[in-house]
Formats: sequence, structure tokens, C-alpha cells
Amino acid sequence: MRIITGDARGRKLIAPKGLKTRPTSDRVKEAMFNILGYRVIDAVVLDGFAGTGNLGLEALSRGAKFSYFIEADREAFSCLRRNIENLGYGDRAKAILGDIFKILPHINEKFDLIFLDPPYGYGFEERAVLTILQLGLLKETGLIVVETAKKIGLNISSEKLGLIREAVYGNTLLGFYQLKRGGE
Repeated sequence: MRIITGDARGRKLIAPKGLKTRPTSDRVKEAMFNILGYRVIDAVVLDGFAGTGNLGLEALSRGAKFSYFIEADREAFSCLRRNIENLGYGDRAKAILGDIFKILPHINEKFDLIFLDPPYGYGFEERAVLTILQLGLLKETGLIVVETAKKIGLNISSEKLGLIREAVYGNTLLGFYQLKRGGE
């Protein structure tokens, strides 16, 4: 696992041993960021279910202004903090340890980009998206990118949000969501 491009290009990320954390593959991450393109520059980012910070750190490397990271697993969180430090992003990042559903109500920020890559098969995707919408954490022009298993599919239903793009890479499914006009 590494940073693909930007000012930290090629730098390796530290990850916990074992299969507890499932990082986004470099292939999927590169495709995701190619789709996002210029939207990353100067963006305020939330990397929910952050793991080692793979997505939020890639965004920072590509020019995002600031990234919040939320991770519940202590071992992954320790790696996340070390990755932020090793890349020199301490002044542009905030890592928060805990349950995303308990933390989100206490965040006083609106985001340009929100990455959600929760453990597959627990329904966390829809619950997180609905919580984000309820709290008004997504900017009017912001995007939520959800990663899940292709076999599970994107099961997110909201009158406020529209699926603007779906992409499949092997067994991984990405959904790009945006607020509908007047949907905030």
C-alpha cells in the first residue's frame, strides 16, 4: 500500500498485520482518484472508517486542504497516526479514534469529499450516509464516495442524494453520490 501520486508519491503506508483491516487496492484507489480529478484540490475531506488513512492521505498528497480521519480499531488508528506523521501531514490532518456514528454529531465542518469504506456486509454504508445527510456535513457541491463489495451492491436510498456514477473494479464497487438540487 502506497501513495500513488502527488507530493508524497511512492511513499509506503504502514498497515496492521493480519486481515483485520481491508485496504483499498492501489488499482481501485487510482481509478477512484482519476474519476475525482480536480475535485480533490483544496478539498476538505472526511475519511470515515479510515483504517490506515489510505484514501484521506492520497487526497492530501494530491492537494486536498485538510482531512479528518475516523477509525474505531486501535491498531489501525496507531498506524494511521504514524502514517500522518511519516508523510508530514500533521498540520493538515485530524485523526479521531472511535465509533463514527458517535463522532459525526460532534464534527463542526462541511466536507467537499467524504470517503466511506466500512467493513462489508454490515449495512454501515447506508447508515453513515444517512447520518451525514441528517447532520448536514456534505457541502452542496460535495461528493460521497462509497466502496463496497460488488456482490453486496450499493443499497443507499435517500431523496436528498443521487448516484451520479458507479464503477466496478474486480470484486469492488464504487458509488459516487451528490446532493440533488435543493436536497440539503
